[in-house]
Amino acid sequence: MAAKSRILILTVVLFASALTLLREIHEMWKISHIFSRRRVQWQEIASQKREANMAKIRPEWLLEPQVLEDGRSRRTIVGDYMEGLLDTKSRYVTDMDVPELVARMESGTLSAVEVVTAFCKRAAYAHQLSNILLEIRFDEAIERARELDDYFKEHKRLVGPLHGIPLTLKDQFHIKGLDTSMGFIGWIGTFEGEMGTGKSRNAESELVREFHILGAVPIGKVSHTWLRHLPNKQQLKEVRRNRPRSCRVFGYAEGKLIQLQFS
Repeated sequence: MAAKSRILILTVVLFASALTLLREIHEMWKISHIFSRRRVQWQEIASQKREANMAKIRPEWLLEPQVLEDGRSRRTIVGDYMEGLLDTKSRYVTDMDVPELVARMESGTLSAVEVVTAFCKRAAYAHQLSNILLEIRFDEAIERARELDDYFKEHKRLVGPLHGIPLTLKDQFHIKGLDTSMGFIGWIGTFEGEMGTGKSRNAESELVREFHILGAVPIGKVSHTWLRHLPNKQQLKEVRRNRPRSCRVFGYAEGKLIQLQFS
């Protein structure tokens, strides 16, 4: 009887192990299937994605070729150089910190549209010079800012403590309307690497929903710290203009955008 029990237990364990192995093989097949379908066209997919991002930048925010050439040749674009590209209003708004921005929106001296537009403009300049954004949602952000202004006009109060504050997130968080590729070409147009789920560009992370409730406005997504170690063909992009700095900040792309003051 004891022998039969041991055999039964062993059979169950082996069956469970076999199921686990089959699931792992299936996952590996799905990943290899995605990449095998896209291997020939990865350059085209990456190019289309970069062009789609550039198309989301307003024409009036596009930098002249000579400005791009000059900026890309510089050791650093933070500080005076970036400030010099901005108009007075955008520079004034983007030089404020979060408490001051919230206070001015609460007093009515600044609108959410003014704040978000100024930061989107600065982000557009920074992206053209440093290739820092994986996903762009400037138009959607400005539209959300209009909704926040309408709420403020009607209710005479802010939506939350981050009312009208623009921010960026790393590309591990889902935002409706945007890809979440983690920087990999094979994940563009998929949901976490899976095609045909119906979730691509439709999912939204809990953190993003919480930011929405608090009034914050996502303007884009940036790459991961670990991607800087992988300049290979599977990446959507590589930030090639990461100039040497005497003052370092952590977070790779997030650290760079803090230096550039657009989030």
